Amino acid sequence: MMKNNCYFSHDADAHNDFKISAMCDDSQYGLIAYAWFWIVVEILRKEEDHKLPMKPIAFISLSHKLRIDAQAVQKFIEDMVNVYGLLKSDGEFFWSDSLNNRMDMMKEKQQKLSDAGKKGANLKRANSENIEPYKVKDNKQDAENQTFNKQKESEGSIDLESKSSHLEATLKPPLSHPEANKKKRKEKENKEREYARSISFFDHLPSKQKFKLQFPTA
Repeated sequence: MMKNNCYFSHDADAHNDFKISAMCDDSQYGLIAYAWFWIVVEILRKEEDHKLPMKPIAFISLSHKLRIDAQAVQKFIEDMVNVYGLLKSDGEFFWSDSLNNRMDMMKEKQQKLSDAGKKGANLKRANSENIEPYKVKDNKQDAENQTFNKQKESEGSIDLESKSSHLEATLKPPLSHPEANKKKRKEKENKEREYARSISFFDHLPSKQKFKLQFPTA
């Protein structure tokens, strides 16, 4: 049995086909032959090769479906082959060319849909594979950018510290130079000698004059 064996295309005006009309107009069959014909076609549709053997076993099986005896089934099948041309037979099997053509078209359509689906899946997979290297590259670039930024921040921090140290060094008083120290000591000594001379001069003055110097009158 075939998969997806529940469908085949069917013309809406099949009853107008001249072969079917001839079969239905035959007094030995009448309109019931239209039902028998489509039951046979539906059964053929379910078969793997859409064929049934021209043997008693097939006629007996069909008799249960058509509600007629096996001999009447055999005659009906032979008439559809030889009289109405609705079926074909090679003496061993019988089948419907119309059904086979419709099934071939359906299989071709399914194959095209399947190929299109595979092509789409392959394209999607190819696109996905092409995108991945870019993602890896972008991630690598991001990591490099982060490392570069950190280095720049570190360099900026070091540069700022260097500038700060330089500024502090600039603001601090210069270190004492031997010549400067010597000059300062000399200035200090001069001041001390001047102070000593002034004291000595004050001590030699008379007491009265000292009093006047210390407390001048208005």
